[in-house]
Amino acid sequence: MASFFKKLFGQSTPKRPAPAPYPEELEEPLPLRTDGIYCRIYEDKNGMMCNDVFRFFEEGYNISSVVSQTKDNKGYFPKSKWFNSAENNDCGRWERKGNRLTFFVDCGRGNINYKGRIAEDFLLLDSYSEITQNRCKELKYEFYQFSDIPGWSDD
Repeated sequence: MASFFKKLFGQSTPKRPAPAPYPEELEEPLPLRTDGIYCRIYEDKNGMMCNDVFRFFEEGYNISSVVSQTKDNKGYFPKSKWFNSAENNDCGRWERKGNRLTFFVDCGRGNINYKGRIAEDFLLLDSYSEITQNRCKELKYEFYQFSDIPGWSDD
């Protein structure tokens, strides 16, 4: 076979063209927003509305929480006074390459690892829990700017 390629191409194996870049590598990198939170609002197995929340900081760390709907049905967004630092929340570190994002959340008993894409107003993430060995695919986390969050204040 090598002699066939040598006769045909003048070398023992043909040179393969470089692989085409993935579409996201051609795109201009989108910002990972730090002026709000990324949320996935869903109904849990008990019928309670929940909000899986991430907040990213420019310094390369992130915090996370799951917020259940209040008993008075007024909402399921975190309050700013406790969602401003790693002090009261699970935390981790994030990295990005273009529009690709990887990060983890340290939950005390183990990490939950995330990887996915940064889009215009949302993140599309896959996750793996080291605690339960559970995998999830294509979870959509929508972005909410602080000024648009009901009840958000700095007090």
